[in-house]
Amino acid sequence: MLSSSFRGHPDVEWPRKSEPFANKENKYASNTSVSEIFERNFRYKNKHFTCKYPDSVKVVGVSVQGSQKDFDGRFAWKHFIKMKDTKIIFLERKNLLRRYLSLLIAKDVGFLHTQFDQSMPKYRIKNRELAKDFKTISRRRKKIRKYLKNMDSISVAYEDLISNYDETILKIQKFIGVSVKKLSPRTRKQNLRTLQDSIENYSQLKKDFKNTKWHGFFN
Repeated sequence: MLSSSFRGHPDVEWPRKSEPFANKENKYASNTSVSEIFERNFRYKNKHFTCKYPDSVKVVGVSVQGSQKDFDGRFAWKHFIKMKDTKIIFLERKNLLRRYLSLLIAKDVGFLHTQFDQSMPKYRIKNRELAKDFKTISRRRKKIRKYLKNMDSISVAYEDLISNYDETILKIQKFIGVSVKKLSPRTRKQNLRTLQDSIENYSQLKKDFKNTKWHGFFN
């Protein structure tokens, strides 16, 4: 949603995630590391970057999924630091249960940010797998925030982008230093159903996580 919104801004060029440094199939393999992505970017930038975009483009956006291999590792982040004049927008979802559900939906439909088919069946989520994901993502975000303290960055909650789109987009435009424009989202939420309607064993999961620090995700 964020990248597609800025594709409508005259000062911004935000290619789809597989561009401009993709392989021959124009996409990354699932095990492509962040370090490899940025190595490709450096090579691309040195050869083609200066002549690819018109003078009117002031900012070029690059999307990297937080689930990419080694994204939370020191080796990967040193590539961000090397890139001069780089600003980082750290987009995170507060509700990790909704995040997990979105990933399950994405696996079924093949990509993120599409209109969710209301006819799709409910998902049955395993307690242990969900708990493991909560722990992994929480640990990863803690490490990422540590790196972000020393970088020119801003954290944006996905929920704020959905519920308060105009104000959030305005804040991001000011952060990256482009002219303020009225932008509109070009993608929609995947799942318009409630968690209860989307997860077959929601009641049991809510009960299982009642006395954990993640119980708030089930409200």
